[in-house]
Amino acid sequence: MSGERNPGAGVLLSALLGVAEGRTRTAELVEGVLAYGSETPCNLAAAGRLVVTRERPVIALRESGLPVAEVLRRAAGSPAPAGWGDVQPEVAAEEWAATLLVASLVLAAFGAEPEGAVRAADGSTARERLVAALLAVGERPRPPSPRALRSELAARLRTFGGRTPEVDRAAGMVDVAVAVDRRGMQFVGLCLEEPWLWLDSLVNWAEGCEVPVPGVSQPEWDAALRLTTLVFGALGSRRIRLGRRR
Repeated sequence: MSGERNPGAGVLLSALLGVAEGRTRTAELVEGVLAYGSETPCNLAAAGRLVVTRERPVIALRESGLPVAEVLRRAAGSPAPAGWGDVQPEVAAEEWAATLLVASLVLAAFGAEPEGAVRAADGSTARERLVAALLAVGERPRPPSPRALRSELAARLRTFGGRTPEVDRAAGMVDVAVAVDRRGMQFVGLCLEEPWLWLDSLVNWAEGCEVPVPGVSQPEWDAALRLTTLVFGALGSRRIRLGRRR
């Protein structure tokens, strides 16, 4: 049997899609975060530090004003969190960088079109095609095969990310996995190909780690990671477990 998306995931995804369209304001984003993540203290704190900018709609951190996607991109060039090898010994710095780089592209895709965006013959942009590939991951009842989903997602990440060597490597490390839970329900989600670890779990584990981006406070950094965890989770259909590991 196939598991369905958490109903709250649909609320969050609708809010994310509405950012680029100009119909999602900060209140709707907060509603989506809490609908999917529930009104726990950590989720409430994270949601309160997020804002949807107006002139060029993107999701940003309220205090610093930095787009979450930009913060994640900057962090991708930093060393892996201290103690990472003790908790996740199978994950090296390269995997950490790839996870954050992919996260930055995903968050950027749920925002305004980049300047100079070019439309293909079908009228779509690279951002729109990446969003479509992301949404296809958790579609029900019959999504495409994991191999087809992975191939499409990697191609769209590379195109939207500018085909740099870093983006090329990161896109090649992301996989779409189908697994079965204890109830025999099939679910799908985004993970690292090697080692086989869920992206939402990796990002959630890093909450509380030292802030790798100048000008960003610890609460803002944790808010960026919590939002990323929820977005990765909402794109699939598995039940995520949120926690603070530090």
